[in-house]
Amino acid sequence: MNLPNSITPNRIKNSILEVFFDSNEPFEILFGYFYNNVLENGTYKSIELSNDNSSSEDNNSKNILFYNETIKFVFSESSLIINCNDKYENWLLYFDEIKNVINFFNFEKEIIINKIGLRYISEYPNMDLRDNIKFEFKFGFPNISSNSFSFNTEFNYKDALIILTLRNQIPFNVSTKEEKINLSIIDIDVIQDNLNLNIKEIENIYEKIETTHLYEKEIFFNILNESFLKSLNPQY
Repeated sequence: MNLPNSITPNRIKNSILEVFFDSNEPFEILFGYFYNNVLENGTYKSIELSNDNSSSEDNNSKNILFYNETIKFVFSESSLIINCNDKYENWLLYFDEIKNVINFFNFEKEIIINKIGLRYISEYPNMDLRDNIKFEFKFGFPNISSNSFSFNTEFNYKDALIILTLRNQIPFNVSTKEEKINLSIIDIDVIQDNLNLNIKEIENIYEKIETTHLYEKEIFFNILNESFLKSLNPQY
């Protein structure tokens, strides 16, 4: 299938990249180096996040959220989590930001990237997925039609694990108004595990991230029916 480079409208609400790593170095040292690099870069703001279940004096439960207009990210003891900020623009812009953030790692330390996950969540207000994707929901009562449902499946795709979740016409409260909408969601999580990549192998890490994004696109566009894909004004 010829995959589009972009679609309009773009309904991506979350584009979560999680890079899992192992290191023999204490987390405080890794985080200190990472934190200093972010500060020296000078283009990110930060806020402190705290675990609601912890005391205000428990510093180990706190994370710092860094952000700019395009992305936000958190560096924790075992992973770096990156997400788009208010709006996902396109992969080229997002991937450039991802590479900038990964370069805040300390490349002089022994850090092993063992897993990469990329999860895109797209939201469609007042849309029935049954009319727009290649999916048919049936159960043991042939005379009953289910309008609202949630479906989850895991399967292997090439060298990755895919977690696909479909939610159709789920009632959702609009935060700014006293009303509800029916929200449909396409949620695709692509996971590449057992990578064993040293942080110094940065080009191989970038290649794995790009491959994960390619799988994300292949799954997404292959589950859409032709008429819905055309309505998204695909650009090739």
